Amino acid sequence: MKRHFWLFAIGVALPGCERSDDGLAEAGPLPTELVEEIIIDAPEPPPSPDLDVAAVSDDGVVFRFAAPSEAAAILTADDEYTAQTQAIENGIRAADPAVTRFDQVKPGYAADVLPWPDVMKAQLITAIEASMPTIDQIDQNLPREILLVLTGDRVEGGLPHTRANAIIFAGGEIEAPDRSAQSLFLHELHHVMSRANQDLHDDYFALIGFEPCALEVPESLHALRLTNPDAPTNRHYVPVAQEGADGVVPYLYATGPYDPEVGGTLSQFFGFGLLPVRLGRGQGLARRVCYASPCVLPVEFAL
Repeated sequence: MKRHFWLFAIGVALPGCERSDDGLAEAGPLPTELVEEIIIDAPEPPPSPDLDVAAVSDDGVVFRFAAPSEAAAILTADDEYTAQTQAIENGIRAADPAVTRFDQVKPGYAADVLPWPDVMKAQLITAIEASMPTIDQIDQNLPREILLVLTGDRVEGGLPHTRANAIIFAGGEIEAPDRSAQSLFLHELHHVMSRANQDLHDDYFALIGFEPCALEVPESLHALRLTNPDAPTNRHYVPVAQEGADGVVPYLYATGPYDPEVGGTLSQFFGFGLLPVRLGRGQGLARRVCYASPCVLPVEFAL
């Protein structure tokens, strides 16, 4: 952090000033050439001791455990994700097929916030500290504060994800069957960084072969879409050789509506596939349009 200081010549007789009997310089204009601005590097002030801080990067990015009220506020906030959610997925999230709006999901999400156990805090702090060499290389692109939230299975079916500047460790765990705590943390941190730098998305995703487009999906398939809080909209496709298509878009969809007799959480209704698309040019649109087919290819297509 840069701090600015003004250096003045003090206690000396300056042009335009006369020294009085008491030795003080009396009124007179201060020549601008005798005033110098000094800029020095100063460390960020340390976080308040009242905050439950897990770690701080070398550029001052603070990672801390969110208080329950903060966590509930993040999970129930209106944002791009909540604006994109649809009736079928909100019914699944609320475990009630009569629920169609995210507003009706919010009370259950707020109630699903869990306190951080000390043992789990220590494990996550260890994972973050082990990740600091990587974080210190990218922290200029991160929000100044990253909140760490723990929830049960109700929030997004227990699937880890991100909202705003928070990493949500849903399902009451900081590890996944196929990921260590450090691997899961870095994966979710990537989503926070990506969402915080949307002006760089096209260049960012080009590094892994994605190209920009505006996706148009048939209504029958659109109604089944599951909104991903990490990336609420589909704005890029992957060019691949596929008969009748110019590429594919990774696509999340609900395998069916919520059935109270069957039960389950969002993770049990989670479908993922590749949506074949053909390119066009929409009138008045700067981005190419990806016109999707009415079917989703299984992921094995790409293997």
